[in-house]
Amino acid sequence: MSEILKSLPKIRKIIFHPKDVNISKSELAFSLGYSDQNIPALVNEAIDQSIELIHQNVMPSGGIVILNDKNINIEKDRIVIDDICLLSEKIISKYLNNADTIAILVATIGNRLEQIVKQQMDHNEFLTGYIIDRAASELVEKTAQLVEDKLYVITAEINLSITNRYSPGYCGWNVSDQHKLFSLLPENFCGINLTESSLMIPIKSVSAIIGIGDKVHKEDYACKLCEIDFCYKKNSEMK
Repeated sequence: MSEILKSLPKIRKIIFHPKDVNISKSELAFSLGYSDQNIPALVNEAIDQSIELIHQNVMPSGGIVILNDKNINIEKDRIVIDDICLLSEKIISKYLNNADTIAILVATIGNRLEQIVKQQMDHNEFLTGYIIDRAASELVEKTAQLVEDKLYVITAEINLSITNRYSPGYCGWNVSDQHKLFSLLPENFCGINLTESSLMIPIKSVSAIIGIGDKVHKEDYACKLCEIDFCYKKNSEMK
């Protein structure tokens, strides 16, 4: 197994085309509580304007760092990578327990949409600003899924599987562990950095860990066990 793991590429950066993370008018309307048939004229106009601005300014990219050169121990409520201890809590450790190694995934859509949202708000275009901000959250998750899909292809080529992805701030994993996680990445990896308070810059970015091995597989997310109410995955499962 160790030789197979060593054959995995350690670092992979990926730049996507804006069309790869396209968001439709129907998706945006649904996220706002409307069907295609009952969108008010004002909202309809704001959605059209938002989609045009999104297509012009979204910059999806991401990367994978596979820790196949690290000593990894997955314990009951933590993951120890060399001398770095991630306090991942029981839910995550349970699902990564049989992993032979771990990959760190990051994804971002850049900072242009953040700037557009601010411009819209500054000009009292609150509805358009709100729609773009909401869409940006959806788009970064789509970007993260594309990066995860790429990891799936890489590992499947050598008959390995992957787990779900898990992020600091979810499933009881304290967001402050972002700093430990990012210490395992190249500096300014994919243009993403952290503030002292563990906020990612650009704001519309995602970081996560994924288990890799021949005895792991994807599970249904344990949303009912998680106490976080703002989780993207939990909210999408409830739709």
